[in-house]
Amino acid sequence: MKQLALVLVLAFSMTAAPVALAAPSVQPFSCPLIDAAAVSSAIGAPVTLVPFAMIDDGSSVQCLFQGSGDLSVVTGRRLGFFGTDQSGAFTPDQLDRVKGEINGEVDFTPVDGVGDAAVWATFRDRGTAPDNLGRLLVKRGLDLITVGITEGPGAVTPASALAQVLVAA
Repeated sequence: MKQLALVLVLAFSMTAAPVALAAPSVQPFSCPLIDAAAVSSAIGAPVTLVPFAMIDDGSSVQCLFQGSGDLSVVTGRRLGFFGTDQSGAFTPDQLDRVKGEINGEVDFTPVDGVGDAAVWATFRDRGTAPDNLGRLLVKRGLDLITVGITEGPGAVTPASALAQVLVAA
């Protein structure tokens, strides 16, 4: 019986059409929010996407870009972060939720001219900060757009320029 089964398998395999397997393809990594060229243009310094530091779960996207030296830029968007509140300004409750997203005690400074409302967030105690990024948090409708950029004098200016590009997209 085993020999009959083996003969049938061999006979079938010799008459069956060969199966062609496609060569694996390389999937390009890209940030669904913005590409490296647009980030570079907005902040005035060249950056590249760090492909394995990208998160996209459908309602939340976060992409990391690296430049020379210690330059890091994080872009992000959280759909529906503000629930049903379409008011322009951040409410105290919303700022508390944002603090939870950042994981630290931060100070907020209002930033004009970006989205419906925007604040620049900096850590109170640099020793407990998870990174060296200041964050521009932008309310656009019900969504939260974030731009994190290596802190330093004037960091809010390139962060605002990048946020304008993200808001317009």
